[in-house]
Amino acid sequence: MFIRILIGLGLLGHGLVQVGYLTPGPSDPSYPFTLDESWLLPASIRRAVGVTLALMAAVAFVSLSLAAWGVPGLGSLWKPLVIVGSLASVLLLVAFWHPWIAVGVLIDVGLLTLTFTDPGWWMRVLA
Repeated sequence: MFIRILIGLGLLGHGLVQVGYLTPGPSDPSYPFTLDESWLLPASIRRAVGVTLALMAAVAFVSLSLAAWGVPGLGSLWKPLVIVGSLASVLLLVAFWHPWIAVGVLIDVGLLTLTFTDPGWWMRVLA
């Protein structure tokens, strides 16, 4: 039970970090969660793409945390939620890159790697 709580909290935290892109940031220029600048996206689509990716990642990771905690109906969706959430998150983090968010990319890549190389990990860990 403790591992379920811990994994759920980690997934919830990772999902809620994505919401940082949707909220007004402080006036600190080093604040990492901003959609104002992207090395990858043109200004005309930057905000729309960023908001879409942030929402997709946040919803997927919050849903994953609920699945980890045993909410009915979500357990069978863990694989698509990991894939959608991690891909949306890594695209968001790379498009709006800041060195502080490198750990988020590592989390996403780790989850995707586990999901594709060891598809039974979710059930084993949370059983």
